[in-house]
Amino acid sequence: MKHSIWVLIILLTVAVNLCALPTGKSSLFADSYMLRAHGPEAAYWNPALISPVYSEFLVPFANTSIYVANNSLNLRTYNSLMSDQYISDSDKRDLLDMIKGRLTVNSELHTSLFGFTNNNMSFSSAIHFYGNASISEKYIDLALNGNSEDEYFFNKGNNNAAEMSFIDLTMGMGNFVLPETYAQIPPINYGFSISLLTGITDTSTKSYSGYFSSTSDGMYANQDIQLKNSVGGIGFKSMLGFVAEPLPKLKAGMTIDNIFGFINWNLNTEQINYSIAVDSVYVSDLQDDFYTEYRSTEDIKSYTTAIPPELRLSTLYSFQTVNVSLDWVQGFGSSPMTSKIGRLALGTEYFPYPMLPLNFGLSLGNRDHPWRASYGIGFKSRITEFGIGLMSFKSLIPGYSSKGVSISTYMSVKL
Repeated sequence: MKHSIWVLIILLTVAVNLCALPTGKSSLFADSYMLRAHGPEAAYWNPALISPVYSEFLVPFANTSIYVANNSLNLRTYNSLMSDQYISDSDKRDLLDMIKGRLTVNSELHTSLFGFTNNNMSFSSAIHFYGNASISEKYIDLALNGNSEDEYFFNKGNNNAAEMSFIDLTMGMGNFVLPETYAQIPPINYGFSISLLTGITDTSTKSYSGYFSSTSDGMYANQDIQLKNSVGGIGFKSMLGFVAEPLPKLKAGMTIDNIFGFINWNLNTEQINYSIAVDSVYVSDLQDDFYTEYRSTEDIKSYTTAIPPELRLSTLYSFQTVNVSLDWVQGFGSSPMTSKIGRLALGTEYFPYPMLPLNFGLSLGNRDHPWRASYGIGFKSRITEFGIGLMSFKSLIPGYSSKGVSISTYMSVKL
């Protein structure tokens, strides 16, 4: 019974493809990476940094980042609940106390297909997957304890799912210098990138309503779900970036991302209608099929997913064998890719030896993005660089207290 409850919760929470950071190396700094990117990666973070100084080739599929995280449960909690044959009342209370309003799962996957630079231009392509799903605390309470109230109402706010995947083909140009207006202002470099987006899949919750009641007349329940779905689309986005060095060893930068960002879904667009109803059921009826189920699909017109703009501000200070960066990102709308709640990230890199970079990052997070800490180690030479990183969500040290994990790899060859 206990395992069945967990299976129910997991199925309800991850009913869509859990997906999965723009470049593999950025995760090693918890995404405090805007002024660290170079070569083809700069087209995704700050195209002003594309320059002949960094001419390199990204090894296909070796630059990958994947994560899955939730807002409530860690591995220690799961093992504790599974250690006994039954979930005790105190375990149930502790579990529900951890889930504040809803259990939310987020996941992303990004992997590079290719990338290279030529002078002050870069060309690259990558696959991106984004997904999230939420389930109301009331649903979990109902599964654990049964009904303690006469009526339950559920809506889309705490019960929803969305996923989106696409491939980008990106061209960037940088290392341009703005005309000097005042002698006191240091030179400002700028660059831009444009991305053609090929949509793979898109699924989102269009509407959801749920009802459950238990009275002397029996048990009633009704769930109505409408999902919007497409397989195939075309889109576009662009980025404008700036970077300057106001003081020796101190860089400052700004980017505006997702300018004119959208994906128009126009292939196999459909709406999926799903309904399940239970009417006047008594305990004696539970051995029989006691519900009616309805599922239908209907073709719909093409639709567009907007990708809201994001503003990112960053500073990077370098001192001998250590550098420290600070990034702030502010979205102007919510989507599977963006959040309108700002977030702050800190990244550091230390070279105990010239060829051995050690990385650490800390993102403070927000309501949509849980705070996270990342660790990485790599190898850097005049010919190549590669490395691996691990990120922990809501726990400083990766382990049983983590509420999510991320694994990232990167590898490039100098041209």
